[in-house]
Amino acid sequence: MKRNFLLGFCAFGIISGITSAAYNSSILNASAAVAKKQTSYKTANLSYAGAGTEKRNYTQTTGMVIDSVDSEGIITVKEGETISYVTTKNAKLKLADGTKIDKITDEYKGREMVVTSPLEMPAIYPACYEAKEVVVLPKGTSAIKATVKSPLNNKSTSIKLSLEDKSKLIANIDSSTVVENEQGEKISLASIKKRNTVIIYYSGSMTLSDPAQIYAYKIVKASQP
Repeated sequence: MKRNFLLGFCAFGIISGITSAAYNSSILNASAAVAKKQTSYKTANLSYAGAGTEKRNYTQTTGMVIDSVDSEGIITVKEGETISYVTTKNAKLKLADGTKIDKITDEYKGREMVVTSPLEMPAIYPACYEAKEVVVLPKGTSAIKATVKSPLNNKSTSIKLSLEDKSKLIANIDSSTVVENEQGEKISLASIKKRNTVIIYYSGSMTLSDPAQIYAYKIVKASQP
């Protein structure tokens, strides 16, 4: 009886040890998976950044709000409720007025920015943008990407626009509105054609009218599809 008890106790100990080892192993594997997931955006971006020397097509992304910046210059941004990352290692950094800056720090937290990055991105989540250029907006201002829907001339006082979600918008302009190309060079309003893509910089909020209206203090003729 005592011998059977000891054998059973030993068997129980062995099974418990195996179970505990398996459990600990699963915890370690899970922890490694989490760590791998947390750093995957950096690894993927590094391999993507160095992949090939072929000519790239670029696009602009608006509506990004700076949440934090790490020591490597990787910016955590919020796009609505979505978290994304922006790498700035090889990017040109500037303010909306064209002033160049050396780096983006936490002092810019809460501001919106416009990011120019390759049209093709690595298929990872959260998304990681490899920035070619980052424009930091002043506090209280926003930018929006849109397609021009009406012909323009140098005397135009408004622009009819179509947003990426197909909704309509009217941007009101005046003699104070700055019009530039992507290189920051001044261009005429008439040089922006129907169906061109533009980045509209505006302050204040949109009206509740249909279509909504804003005042554009700056217009940039963006990369064209």
